[in-house]
Amino acid sequence: MPAELSVTPAPYSPPPLTLLPSQLQDYIDASAEALNVDVGFILLPLLSSLGATIGISRSILLKAGFVQPPNIWTAIIARSGARKSPALEAGCVGVMKCERGLIQQNRQAQEQYEEELAQWQTEKPRNRGPKPESPTILTCVMDDLTMEVLADVLIANPRGVLTHKDELAHLFGSFDQYKNHAKGSDVSRWLSLHNGVFIAVDRRTDNRHHRIWQPRVCICGGIQPKILRRLLITEFFERGLPARFLFAYPPFRQDKWSEATIPDKIRDAALSLSEELWLSQPSRDEHGQPSPKLLSLDGDAKTVFIDFYDECGAATLEAGEQEEAAWSKLTGYGARLALVGQLAHDHNAEVVTGKIMQAACELARWCGKEAVRIYAELAETQEQRERRELIEFIERRGGAVYEREVMQSLTRLKNDKEGTARELTALVKAGRGKWEPVNHSGGGRPARKFRLNRAPISTQFGVSQAKTKNSVDVDSTDIKKTRLPVEREKEFEKNSHQVTTNLREFF
Repeated sequence: MPAELSVTPAPYSPPPLTLLPSQLQDYIDASAEALNVDVGFILLPLLSSLGATIGISRSILLKAGFVQPPNIWTAIIARSGARKSPALEAGCVGVMKCERGLIQQNRQAQEQYEEELAQWQTEKPRNRGPKPESPTILTCVMDDLTMEVLADVLIANPRGVLTHKDELAHLFGSFDQYKNHAKGSDVSRWLSLHNGVFIAVDRRTDNRHHRIWQPRVCICGGIQPKILRRLLITEFFERGLPARFLFAYPPFRQDKWSEATIPDKIRDAALSLSEELWLSQPSRDEHGQPSPKLLSLDGDAKTVFIDFYDECGAATLEAGEQEEAAWSKLTGYGARLALVGQLAHDHNAEVVTGKIMQAACELARWCGKEAVRIYAELAETQEQRERRELIEFIERRGGAVYEREVMQSLTRLKNDKEGTARELTALVKAGRGKWEPVNHSGGGRPARKFRLNRAPISTQFGVSQAKTKNSVDVDSTDIKKTRLPVEREKEFEKNSHQVTTNLREFF
């Protein structure tokens, strides 16, 4: 478990969506509304899904020898009943459609194989010729997380896969499951998978040896906060495993019935965009193996990235050990998010623009602040947790409450007048709020209302309060939801067979 932190976690703020084109922003908003979840619950798995559809077809070149793949690992944190599973399903709708196309292709290949095998078996031995070979199973989504199975899948599917888990506890629990003598070996391999450069897996049972260059593995899943607190052991933090995940942990929302749905037009636009990315083809190296085409940075993008890179470096100097790892990984994620964002706007893009890089770095900053907030929350004391929950309760009611509202609706302080007054007064003494007198018309007993002091929340790193040209104050009244220009002027024809066009030749 993380060491106890003295700082109360900052309040949650939703992630910015400006990295993505309007089709995907509309889809995220519609999905979140239909499911009654925070937009972060849709955005994060969607980013992993887009990274998986890009796969080995593209990477981003920052300078000679500094390349980042679209390997994006995300996790949404919520307690049971918070609609994690439907949110994951909504976020991964594009890659799941690609998977259904591959399932159909596998079925057809198996039927053809069985026909050829039956014909081969009827022939006399001297006339048979070579026995038909069983077809390779194509997939872009998997659930089994043992390293041996993953290696087999990547050999057969070099484009890459999305590891989709409703419960990410299985991932952490599976490490070294069958290797009592090799503690930590699975963690090391997963760290290599995130880097996307090379991985080696050797199996003694069948003498199989895999050497996989440029593995493409994206991960998305959900996890309950209590389980995450238990699983994030010191060893995982020391090796930088949590820092490789982008987390979202919005406040719990009560489930309420809604007639809201995702309009077909919005869903179809998101699916068409995913299909374009899926059909993008890689280059080939000198050995004939798939190799990603590299997107470069234009002058503005390079300037923005350098500023962001240096910003992350400065943040690590003042951060604790756990936060330091998160800041250090954000530089790579800024580039990876820029790659995904640029290709989402234009699947034929060869250069990342400054506007896209700016939006990517803004989102990466949000991820860094969210990681620090989550680490602090997972390590907070009971007193800190109760104070945070009281603040979140007040925020859900517009930032101001009467004492009787707390006594009526907050379970922990139910009918506890003395305790309610004591805790609200403690927030006043801590500078988190103030008492306001309330004058009722017609006389009566004087009343008072507690109001939170609302501090600006910035996407800039918490270690520095100074504004920079890359910072965005998300609570500012001047900030509006903006969208980047979109060149697409027509909807793409829906065609389920297009997803799998020429995939057999690629694999």
